[in-house]
Amino acid sequence: MATCSNCKKSLSCGCQKRKASNGTMVCTNCISAYEKANRPKSTVTTTHGLPLPVTEWTTEQMQSAVSRLNNFKNKLKG
Repeated sequence: MATCSNCKKSLSCGCQKRKASNGTMVCTNCISAYEKANRPKSTVTTTHGLPLPVTEWTTEQMQSAVSRLNNFKNKLKG
């Protein structure tokens, strides 16, 4: 008998089993919450190749980071 990896309930029937996108076996009641909790965060990359997590940066933080990068770039140019 299988067990849900999320809620630990026994899964007695095949109709209760769902395979999450990462291959983990979870029950029908848990699949949506499990997928939402385990999806990777979206990221964007600056022109300098630095990752900026979309969900964790405010506009002010992004502007400050870009400003600091531009200042650094100008110092390198001489």
